[in-house]
Amino acid sequence: MRRLLVPVITVLLLTGVASSEERLVTLEAKKEITITGYTRKHKSMTISSEVSGRTLRVNYDIGDVIGGKPFIEIDTTFVDFGIDSTETAIDRLEVSLKMADSRVEYLEGEFKRIDTLHKGDRATGVRRDAAAQELEQARLERDAMMLELDGLLTKLDELTEQKARHGIYLPSGWVLTGRTVEAGEVVSPGLPLGRASDFRKLVVPLSVSADEFDAIASLPEEFPSTVEGMPVRARVNRVNPEFDEATRKRSIEILITQYEGPRAGGLRFALPVEVSTEGILVPRAAITERYKNPRVKVKATGEVVPILITGESGDYVIAAEEPRLSPGTELSPLK
Repeated sequence: MRRLLVPVITVLLLTGVASSEERLVTLEAKKEITITGYTRKHKSMTISSEVSGRTLRVNYDIGDVIGGKPFIEIDTTFVDFGIDSTETAIDRLEVSLKMADSRVEYLEGEFKRIDTLHKGDRATGVRRDAAAQELEQARLERDAMMLELDGLLTKLDELTEQKARHGIYLPSGWVLTGRTVEAGEVVSPGLPLGRASDFRKLVVPLSVSADEFDAIASLPEEFPSTVEGMPVRARVNRVNPEFDEATRKRSIEILITQYEGPRAGGLRFALPVEVSTEGILVPRAAITERYKNPRVKVKATGEVVPILITGESGDYVIAAEEPRLSPGTELSPLK
């Protein structure tokens, strides 16, 4: 067992030495920016009526969450009259149809009896033809009644549907964000009565530059961000393929997927991303600043190159473009 311990320890020590070596390599310059916007509702609708009439009740005010009641209830008096009248006509016609069925059944039996007599030369052809004519007439009258009944049933369905539209229902869970009607007012079809919005999901419209668009496109499908400083998860919901030539930007829409805060418009959304910038990233560990003159040493050639620092980014600085330095150049620490 003791013989096995020595080589194992040697390997671990060598591994530790190898991992401590750090390559100092320049990178493409990037800077971190924060893209900001403000939340909006996911969907919205303009509320209008399909029927005219006097408003009996308005069940919601601005800011109320829609439940099971209709937004407004319109007087159904005249529709109720039409429904009652149609139902009475249907009942009357159904009685007449029963009488017609009974008469047709009787005439069918009568025609069979006379037809049998006619075949036995005990009834004239005139009498048989008269019985057949009377039976046919009774059948036609019954068919006409059935067509009339179908028409009345269709009318009843139409009136029932029309009555249902006297209550304007909105999607449950939406919020009333506008209202222009009061109880007692007469409404007309197509005129705006208010607005309702769906804040159960929040979206953020953004107008981004090409670099910002590329940075967002490189993020995972769902990425971290903040709403009013609260950590959330979000994803790209929609991209407008149009390009605004005046601003040179594209429009995208962000959907907030995981959020436990208040549901409202105008909440500040922030998304930190890295975008390309001019210059090159140089590791701080490769820089010497003798006499405030920052320089780096190219490992392959040993050449010492002065640099102009324009910004900072973590363990790197952003240096102005230098022909002797490019992304991927390996540097040596200056002593």
